[in-house]
Amino acid sequence: MHIKAFFADIDGTLLNSEHQMTPATRDILRSCQNRMHMALVSARSPSGIYPILLKNNLSMAIVSYNGGWIQDENKNVLYEEGMPAESALELIAYLEQKIPSVTWCLYSGDNWIVKTRSDPRVRREEEIVEAFAKEGTPKDILSLKKTHKVLCICPEGQASPVAEELSGQFPSMTIVPSSNMLVEVMVKGINKANAVRFLCDYWGVPLREAVAFGDNYNDLEMLMTVGNGVVMGNAPEEMKQSGLYVTPGNDDDGIEVFLKKYIER
Repeated sequence: MHIKAFFADIDGTLLNSEHQMTPATRDILRSCQNRMHMALVSARSPSGIYPILLKNNLSMAIVSYNGGWIQDENKNVLYEEGMPAESALELIAYLEQKIPSVTWCLYSGDNWIVKTRSDPRVRREEEIVEAFAKEGTPKDILSLKKTHKVLCICPEGQASPVAEELSGQFPSMTIVPSSNMLVEVMVKGINKANAVRFLCDYWGVPLREAVAFGDNYNDLEMLMTVGNGVVMGNAPEEMKQSGLYVTPGNDDDGIEVFLKKYIER
């Protein structure tokens, strides 16, 4: 198998259930760094991805906000697209008035703004991504040029109904659940598959010679776009029945198992 480009989702894929990269995964990625183009593809902000690379001594391109922000391994921004601040505020106002059980996080570049950091759901998100939010007002949000993502943290199991309601109210936005309690809201047309297409074109790598790993429904289009889409063993059963290759789960070095078996030696 001839692989020239590597893409991996982060949470549930690259990182295990303790939100850490296993030594085996780290070592195989280090060994591949000089042999192929590599990128992490995530709904996280850039500041939520940097600590992973630094901690594991890795250098890769970054796709943040599910494709709303793309930068190379030297932090040069190659592409970015977001929604006007006014649109983000309209969404936030709807959440606060109609779905008060949801807490919101707004992201613009490396800025992460929340209504209050005292919310335990915000604190948990800070612990997971190893970055810190800032409390902000509508005036602070309006001062930003663009909003790259609004994250809705829902009660457990409510992500799908919240995403469905928001999609009906805001048809000009891309709204996708990324877990049973997280909903990602971006400008229309932003998705991981388009980001992978962009980077492969930028690198001059045919899509058929790229591999991508993912564990959730927002990864599926990306996995179907490349020549070698790999579903993690911890993914929903429906994804594992999609006809794509299935590797062991994120707690069992699934990425390392695949790369060790299939990359050219």
